[in-house]
Amino acid sequence: MSMTDLQQEEAFQSKRAVRILMPDRLKSLLVDDWENITKNLQLVQLPSNEPAGTILDKYQFYALSTGHKSSTERDILDEVIAGLKEYFNKSLGRLLLYRFEREQFYDILARVEKPTDELAGKTLAEIYGGEHLLRLFGKSRFRRDSSPILTTTQSPCPNSSHKPTWTTRPSTASAKSLAR
Repeated sequence: MSMTDLQQEEAFQSKRAVRILMPDRLKSLLVDDWENITKNLQLVQLPSNEPAGTILDKYQFYALSTGHKSSTERDILDEVIAGLKEYFNKSLGRLLLYRFEREQFYDILARVEKPTDELAGKTLAEIYGGEHLLRLFGKSRFRRDSSPILTTTQSPCPNSSHKPTWTTRPSTASAKSLAR
C-alpha cells in the first residue's frame, strides 16, 4: 500500500459512523431468524404482510410527525429512506440471504418478471419483510458527515405488529447441505 492509500484509509476510518442502536430484543430476533432458517430449515412466508418498504415508510412518517423538521431535514430524510430501499433491493440477494433461502429468492425473482403474477413489477422491498430489513441493519455500518438521521431511542414503528410467518420446506439431504 502506498502512503496515499494509507492516508485515504485513515481518513475513511476517521469518519464518524451513524450508530444504529439495536436493542437486545432485536438482536435476539436476529438469532431466532438465523436458527429458524439454518437449523430448522424454515423459510419466511413471502410476500410479507408488512414489507421492508412499508416499515421504512412508517418510520419516515413517524420521524416527520415527531417534532418540527425544516424542509432541508425532510428532504434529507426522503433521500435516506429512498437510499435505504434501493440498498435493500440491491443487497438482498448478495448479502442478506442465507443459502437455504436462495431457491425461494430465485422463485420470487421469476414471479416478479412474470407479467401475470401478483408480484409482477414489485421491488424486493415490497416483498421481503422486517426480518430481512433487520439483517440489513445488523450487517451494515453506515457513515455520516453531518447529523445522525437514523438514530432514535424509540422504536421507529411503535405500533408495528409485524411477525414473520415461517414455513417448513421438506428436509432433504440437499436442503440440509444448502443451509450450511
